[in-house]
Amino acid sequence: MEKKFEGSEYNSSLGICLGATTLSMVELYKENDKINIKNIIVKEHEGNPKGLLAQYLSGYDLDGKYLGVTGRKFRELINIPSITEPEATEIAYEYINKDNDKHDAIVSAGGETFMVYEIDRKGKISRVMSGNK
Repeated sequence: MEKKFEGSEYNSSLGICLGATTLSMVELYKENDKINIKNIIVKEHEGNPKGLLAQYLSGYDLDGKYLGVTGRKFRELINIPSITEPEATEIAYEYINKDNDKHDAIVSAGGETFMVYEIDRKGKISRVMSGNK
């Protein structure tokens, strides 16, 4: 039986990013005090992010999962919790950096923009540098 995330009623989390050109999804679950990746999907949506998302979510078992969506352009297309990319980046960094390794930056290379998030010693974003294609 899967353990629940600390302080959460959910067995796993499904993160969705509706990007300018791609749909990305990742499912995480916790087992034996370790966070594991179950599924990763990255697919070009060809201008129809809502249709591609509906296709992937139809038949997908969402019971017991926490859902979160990010993506500047399209995240309002669906009615589930939504956070900004910087918020998602800080949360993801906290989860993957359990050994408190020191990293100076995180890069987000999307279809429309290239972002570098400078990370402070507490693991929070202290500066953002960006460019476009």
